[in-house]
Amino acid sequence: MEGRVEDSSTRWESETRQDAGTTMLLSFIAPVLFAAVHSGLEAETPRLRPAYAGETLVLREAAGHWSLLGYGHVLTLEDGGPRVRSFTRSLGWEVGLLDADEILLGPEQSNGRRLFATGPLETPFTLERVAEPPARCLAPTEWTRERVFQAFEETLSDYYPFFEVRGFDWNARAAAARARVAGVTTDAELAELIAGTLEGLGDGHVSFVAEVEGEEIELEPGDSRLERRIRSELDPGLSEAQREVAFERTFEGVFAATRRWIREGLLGGRGVWSEPFLWGRVDEDIGYVQITDMVLESGSLEEMVEVVHRHLEEVLEQLEGVQVMVLDVSLNGGGADAVSHAIAAHFADEPRHAYSKGPAARPDVRRDIVIEPWPGRRFTGPVFVVSSEWTASAAEIFQLCCRVFPHVELVGTPGEAIFSDIVPRPLPNGWELTISAETYTTPEGVCYEGLGVPVDIELPIFDGEDLTTSHRDALLALFDLIRP
Repeated sequence: MEGRVEDSSTRWESETRQDAGTTMLLSFIAPVLFAAVHSGLEAETPRLRPAYAGETLVLREAAGHWSLLGYGHVLTLEDGGPRVRSFTRSLGWEVGLLDADEILLGPEQSNGRRLFATGPLETPFTLERVAEPPARCLAPTEWTRERVFQAFEETLSDYYPFFEVRGFDWNARAAAARARVAGVTTDAELAELIAGTLEGLGDGHVSFVAEVEGEEIELEPGDSRLERRIRSELDPGLSEAQREVAFERTFEGVFAATRRWIREGLLGGRGVWSEPFLWGRVDEDIGYVQITDMVLESGSLEEMVEVVHRHLEEVLEQLEGVQVMVLDVSLNGGGADAVSHAIAAHFADEPRHAYSKGPAARPDVRRDIVIEPWPGRRFTGPVFVVSSEWTASAAEIFQLCCRVFPHVELVGTPGEAIFSDIVPRPLPNGWELTISAETYTTPEGVCYEGLGVPVDIELPIFDGEDLTTSHRDALLALFDLIRP
């Protein structure tokens, strides 16, 4: 199949809808990380209207209580701002005011539901009118350490759906911790107990941070496969402090050597860098684009998306004439799904359903994510997307977007297997907890959370004998494979 760069007479437009992924859009520890999709909302989003002018509720017909379906939160829309309450199967508590730049609402439907978003480019989530918050959210509660632990345990039990796929015996772990909580006498001990209960889960989107007497106690997220390998090869005679220094030096050395070879070896020092892209020609027929992040250092979500489109117009113009494109996300730790959608649009041949997402607790409110072809420059020849065990989060969602294009093959190894938005679930005493509460499913109905997106061509990106040259050797093997 001959590669081609397509250039429509219609230039890119700022209203393209994107997904915020793991980018924190709310300055408060909000009840959910709101996201937006690239397309499929054109008919709905314009119907959303601002609900607040400052702290005044201007859509008076929307006043009252609304359940945020699938997330265990109730929003009370009233003057002064939306008030958030959280609940589990037997407990409820007030979180505080939702602090967002915008609160947008759709019209109330016949079933008592409304669409709700925090910006014109954000995915509407589903609200359902309720007469009042659950009684347990309103009842006065003494938040003893035992009840705080109960709120933590029920939050995970009710809203975290991935214990089984991650091989984590939550019931046993929670029961063991529950048996110890009565003997806890300080907040520090409770925080250590909670963090320890989740230790080893291996989900990079699950976090816990407690500030106790000026000190932070937090969950260690666990190492990736690459990090575990580096630690296993360290001198066992080193002290713990020495091992940590040696680990950091080795880890940073692997990445530095890999990026140096890409710039100086693969691209011969002629690569062009514009955040988040490093690109150039491997030879006359092969273009290479390293995508370092799915987030930019500054700017709003909308500004990030515009920058990405502008850069990709330049990338595809300068790489015009190549027959094959290699997109490398093997060193990409994620960021905003909006960026993933924007990049994928430049390689889309036609509108395609990439995946569906929604709260695991309410699959009936899942939304389909469709990637539309970008109206400007696109490449629709053979594309190879390279991933590694370091590929994570929004970079894996980029894989989900690309796997539905018939001209794309996924190469390398599966990524870190974390897809769900980071969903904040603050505990009643203010300690910060985040969980993965959403499922991202393929058009075939498969969820790769905890598994990683399967690749079409397996290559040991970071499994070679020498980690400083393993990435290089894998790419050279790929180029040998795709050259005629």
